[in-house]
Amino acid sequence: MLKMRKLILLQIFLSFLALSFLYAKTSIDPDEGTGEWKAGVASIVITPEQPMWLAGYAARNHPSEGTMHDLWAKALVLEDLNEERAVLITSDLLEFPKNLSDHIRDRLEDQFSLSRSQIILSSSHTHSGPVLSGALYDIYPLDSDQLEKIDQYSGKLADQIVKLVGPDVLPDQQRLVLFVAELIKNGFLQQSAFDENDMYCVPERQVGILRVLMLLYRRGSELVGRGAPLARLRELPSIQAVVRARLEVPDDAPEKLAEIQDRLTAELDELERSYT
Repeated sequence: MLKMRKLILLQIFLSFLALSFLYAKTSIDPDEGTGEWKAGVASIVITPEQPMWLAGYAARNHPSEGTMHDLWAKALVLEDLNEERAVLITSDLLEFPKNLSDHIRDRLEDQFSLSRSQIILSSSHTHSGPVLSGALYDIYPLDSDQLEKIDQYSGKLADQIVKLVGPDVLPDQQRLVLFVAELIKNGFLQQSAFDENDMYCVPERQVGILRVLMLLYRRGSELVGRGAPLARLRELPSIQAVVRARLEVPDDAPEKLAEIQDRLTAELDELERSYT
C-alpha cells in the first residue's frame, strides 16, 4: 500500500512537471500579449575516476571495482516573465550531506546571485554512488587513503555542479557568442569621457573596430566548428589589442586598426593550420 502511494505521488509530480513545460509559453493578460518562460538544461558526468567506497549498503567490504554505467548530475534552470530564476539539480548520488549542500549553495549565491530558496539539490538515492564528505563515515572501514579520496571527490563534485549552472557548461559555439559579446561590450560599447582617444570616435573608427570584432567571430566560429577549443581563441595575443583599440588608436590613425586586423588574421591563419 505504501509503495502504491509513492508511485501515485511520483506520477502526479511527473505530470505536473510535464505540464509546466507544455505550457511554458503562456499569455499572462490578453491585453498585454504573450510572454515566454525561459529554460536551460545541462548535464555532466560525475563518475569517480578511481575506486571508492559506495554509499548505502553497510554489508560491503571493499571499494568499487569498476564502472558499468556513468553517474550524472543534471541541471534545469527556469526563468519566469519577471526574470525570477529557479534551479533544479539532480544527481546519481545517495544524498547531499548538509556541509556539501551548504558549500554548493553558498558558491551558487556568490557567483550567480541565487538565494537558497531558488536552488533545489536532489539525489536519486542510488546505492551505487560514492560516499561523500561528512556522510556515513561510521559504517565503513575507511582508512586515511579512502578518506582523502572522498574529500578530493567531494571537492571536485562541488566544482562540477557549480560549473553545471554557469556558462562554462555550454558548447564552445555558444560560448564563442558570449565571448565576442563581452569583447563588443568592453572594446566597443564602453566609452570613457576622460580618455583623449575614447571621448569621441569618428564613424570610420567605429566601423573599423566592429570589422575586427566580426572578423574574430566569423573566423572563430569556423575554427570552433573544425574542433579548435575556444580557449585557443581566447589566448590569441592580439585579443588584448582589439579590446584596447578604442583607447589606443586615435581617429587619425586608421592604419593602426589595419595592423591589428592583420595580426589577428595571421594568428587565426596559424591556428587554422592546426585544425585543417
